[in-house]
Amino acid sequence: MSAVAFSGSASGHQSGCHSNYSCPSDHHTYIWYDSYGQGWGCAASYAPEYNPAIDTQGFYDSASGMQWYCHAAGYTLPPTTSPPPSSSPPPPSGPDLFLTASQARSYVRTFIRQSTHRSAVNLHSRCSRLSSQKFRCQPDWRESGNAYAGTATIWTYASNGQGYWTARFRGLKASLSCLDRHSVHACTHRVSF
Repeated sequence: MSAVAFSGSASGHQSGCHSNYSCPSDHHTYIWYDSYGQGWGCAASYAPEYNPAIDTQGFYDSASGMQWYCHAAGYTLPPTTSPPPSSSPPPPSGPDLFLTASQARSYVRTFIRQSTHRSAVNLHSRCSRLSSQKFRCQPDWRESGNAYAGTATIWTYASNGQGYWTARFRGLKASLSCLDRHSVHACTHRVSF
């Protein structure tokens, strides 16, 4: 694990940096983007969400003494194609944050692979639009002896003139070998990433 100094300050952390995502999350509740544009899923060193097997990158704020452990997460939006030139005035500058159902399903697959470090097998994902920039999907899949089912929320946002997407998953995980011998209730536990 390598530790990197966090450029924020203790006063920044205490004064609401979580609401605008300008510091690492204490509980894996959002993706924080560093000054290089890299997204990180983080948990404070004291948080129960901290998983040393996945959260291997350390960030330390020397002013407050806060320590976070993170994993690479979040994604830059793919570039959009430009329309042919016209005589009308150009549209306002800024990234196109409109999210399609097809993109949402694709981002769910990518997010699962990034978060679990495995490819989803037999992934089924039903998605419904919440806004022009947000979808809620109900994915279920299998991977490496486990079955998952739950709710994933995918959304786009802009930061420093660049468009990004991120996601959150909350659901259940069950060992397939346990399900062969026991009830669903006995084999499942809650997961989020």
